[in-house]
Amino acid sequence: MFDYKLKLLNEVRVVFSIITIPVNYVVNIPLNILSWSKEQLLDKQTLQNKIKKLSDENSFLKVKLQKYNQLIFDNKQLKEYLNTEDKFEQYSLILALIIQANDSRVKKQITINKGLTNGIYKGQIVVGNKGIVGSVDTVGLLDSKILLITDPIHYIPVKSQRNGLRGIAKGKATHEHKMNLNYVFNSADIKVGDIFVSSALGDKFPKNYPVAKVSSVNNDPNNKFMNIELTPIENFSQLNRVLLLK
Repeated sequence: MFDYKLKLLNEVRVVFSIITIPVNYVVNIPLNILSWSKEQLLDKQTLQNKIKKLSDENSFLKVKLQKYNQLIFDNKQLKEYLNTEDKFEQYSLILALIIQANDSRVKKQITINKGLTNGIYKGQIVVGNKGIVGSVDTVGLLDSKILLITDPIHYIPVKSQRNGLRGIAKGKATHEHKMNLNYVFNSADIKVGDIFVSSALGDKFPKNYPVAKVSSVNNDPNNKFMNIELTPIENFSQLNRVLLLK
């Protein structure tokens, strides 16, 4: 009889333990959720910290890469300017840094970091490593303004590198750096792509240094002169240094 009761009691315990399993599970759900949430929050925070660190490192590397690329570009330009010096052996040369640019439709100027203290004077010729840039317009104590050859009031006598055809290149009032080639007759031999160099008329500009390339030719039979547009050889948008001839 006692054994029977003991067996029955054990069976009741088993049944009760089975019944309480879901209850225990339900009771522990909030604790489990809280623990899981903490783990997820920590993982998310860790991930965000890693992402921020990688983003900061990426920004830092981009800045370093930009500086490195700028150094390469500057070094290349300096080498090209050193090669340019051989073309102007009869001149004393002053290397200047461009610190400001004005590219409006009617005024095209650059400002350089050289002035009276460096021996700069009004009218001084300015060149790049590829072509003529312009001439000094105004001189300050520590800086100067250069009138570009594309300014509407700037004129420069030029001649064709291909056949010696002469003309006057004048700056054009546009938002781009363009010039007109004036006083060329309709019968003249001129083609798109022809390069014009300084003709040295008036002895102001150095002889035979590149000025511009013909970008368009319009021959109007009602006009005795051609309508010719030029694009400067020197790319002013990429220019950051110039040479002044003395």
